[in-house]
Amino acid sequence: MLLGLVWAGGMAWLDLRFLWWLSPIVVSLILSPWVSVYSSRARLGLQCQRAGLFLIPEEYSPPKELVATENYLQSNRARMLSDGFRRAVVEPAYNALAVGMATARHGVSDLVERNRQEHLAAALTLGPAKLNPAQRLAILSDPVTLSRLHLRLWSQPEQLTVWRTPAVVRRR
Repeated sequence: MLLGLVWAGGMAWLDLRFLWWLSPIVVSLILSPWVSVYSSRARLGLQCQRAGLFLIPEEYSPPKELVATENYLQSNRARMLSDGFRRAVVEPAYNALAVGMATARHGVSDLVERNRQEHLAAALTLGPAKLNPAQRLAILSDPVTLSRLHLRLWSQPEQLTVWRTPAVVRRR
């Protein structure tokens, strides 16, 4: 924008007729910040999409593979999230993978340890069905809590049966 203003000022000072010849370039340089900000708004993009503007072929006529994948994901989304959380807690292989992929971001402190104990107690008391998404996320994001919950469940068979579902039972 500054370049466009300086260029326009210089051309106006030298020869005003030459400024008219350069006006498409200079005006576009001067207006570029506003055009960039306005055209990057999500609301404008969604309005254009609803109007059928600027679409790629996959958006107005999606291939059958993408339609089938989207239908499958929509129909199984709730079940997959629930089963995934249970598997990460109960099944040893999934638990090891979830604990290994998580990052322990907390140092050793009384407050962190108290939070871990509260999350562990809530998980054991409420069970997987009654934990809210925030509690599940807190358990999954802390590898120490996740591994402690796994150990407690496997050391208490009556708790383990509450956490197991038919999809989680190991097939032999």
